[in-house]
Amino acid sequence: MKTTSHPIPHFRPTRPQDPFLLAADLDGTLLGDAQGEAWLRAIALRYPGNFFLAFVTGRTLSSIRELVNQERLPRPAYLCGNVGTQLVDLGDPGNALGKKYVAQVPAGWDLEGIYALGEGPGICRQGFPEGQPHFQAGFDWDGKPETLAAFYGRMASFAGWGKK
Repeated sequence: MKTTSHPIPHFRPTRPQDPFLLAADLDGTLLGDAQGEAWLRAIALRYPGNFFLAFVTGRTLSSIRELVNQERLPRPAYLCGNVGTQLVDLGDPGNALGKKYVAQVPAGWDLEGIYALGEGPGICRQGFPEGQPHFQAGFDWDGKPETLAAFYGRMASFAGWGKK
């Protein structure tokens, strides 16, 4: 991780001896401001062993790891990627946290069934450049209200869809 001489503005944990966690999105939050990125790295260096990061993002895990390898961001303790469909505890080689999370997915998860119901005029399966994320169905929509209404109508028969 690169060090920085940038002073950290107005940041001091209430009890710096206690561990604390910052969970944040990346794009438009932690990324995009070079000075802010430098401050985040400096905070991580100032409080080693007490400052933990969790990146919560729509990005793929490989994309997040690339940012860390480029030293734009400090190494996080946790990753929540692929639009919240994957959790990783980077301090646990067995990733017990991620396994517990995956165990929450109902046994009836049926990606192809979701796509079979959801696809129709104006709605098609989304392409994922790095492959289909686990437990995520994505659709592209033509922007027309009537095709969205038809989509909701088709998906209404899917267990639990649309219940409020």
